[in-house]
Amino acid sequence: MREYVVHLAEKLGVTGTVENMADGSVEVFAQGHSNTLLEFVRGLEVGSEGAEVKNVIVEQREIHDILNRFSIL
Repeated sequence: MREYVVHLAEKLGVTGTVENMADGSVEVFAQGHSNTLLEFVRGLEVGSEGAEVKNVIVEQREIHDILNRFSIL
């Protein structure tokens, strides 16, 4: 799933990070224009082929650092 998220982010021009969590979930931090982020979230909801996306939780947070690429942690 992480590679799918990076590919989607790069395609849309979104920056941020993606990380597999200990509980099996995937955490994504993303920065971009609001319309682009909405499209990004729609892509996350669909997921990669073979992935089982149960839900996508979106939280808006204050930006402390501007990221210049999308990375796997």
